[in-house]
Parts: sequence; structure tokens; C-alpha cells
Amino acid sequence: MANLVTPPGSKPDTAADELSVLHPERTLTINGRDVTVDEYSFAMGLQLRARHRPFFEALYQCLATGQEIGWEAVLDLIAAHKDSVDALVSAACGVPVAEIQTLDDVQGELLFMTWWAVNGPFFVRAALRRLQTESETLALAQKALAGAASTPP
Repeated sequence: MANLVTPPGSKPDTAADELSVLHPERTLTINGRDVTVDEYSFAMGLQLRARHRPFFEALYQCLATGQEIGWEAVLDLIAAHKDSVDALVSAACGVPVAEIQTLDDVQGELLFMTWWAVNGPFFVRAALRRLQTESETLALAQKALAGAASTPP
């Protein structure tokens, strides 16, 4: 694996690194033109979550069962929810769904990989929040069912 080496006497560009975390959009060339894949805003994320619940649910199920979410697992989710994911990708980059559906294998995978790199954390955070909430609820229910602690005689 290659490592980025900072030349002696220079400082790493932490401002650029911080900016890429805050605004992780990426630009790529699709069908001969530059396309920017943007991160969903909070409001857009809420709208998309409501419209594409089956995709969110499928990702949640993968995480709930302990399945790793590598690229192959993501491709399986995309394949199972292709219409929803086309709309999700379109919302992130402004490329019409009809055009997304005509992309060749190389450009299609590049666009979808870029979309997942930019917006995958949004989906994973939503699923993990749900898992955490359900875990906390289960713990409280188990505590309530256990009843009060017994007192010594």
C-alpha cells in the first residue's frame, strides 16, 4: 500500500482534509461532462428516507445481522433496489434517471461507487442509529421485566 509522504519542511494540508470531511462531494466525468456528486443535506435526507424506505430497511437488516457492508454487499443492495437507488443517485448528482440507466458498466460503476463514497455514511449512520435505539429499548425492557431487586432477609 502506498503512503503519502509529506516533503520535509512542508505542513500537511489539514484545511483541505477538514473540508473534504465537511463537504465530501466528488466530481467525475460521465458521458463526457463533469458531474459533481453531492452529499445529501439533512432536509433532502429526510425526504429521501421517506420515499426510499425499502432501501434503508435492507441496509438496516444487513447491519442488524452483522453482515459487513463491503462494495459487493452494496452492489447486492443496489441490484435489489435498483429503481430507488437510481433516484437516490440522481438526487445526489443531478443526472436524470433515464441517463443513469443507459451508462455502460465502467461509467455506471464509477458513478455508483462515487455516490456510495459520498453518501454511504449517511445511510450507515441512519441504520446504526436505529440499531442503537433498539438496543437501548431492549435493555430497558429487560430491566423492567426483571422486576425490583430482592432485598436480603
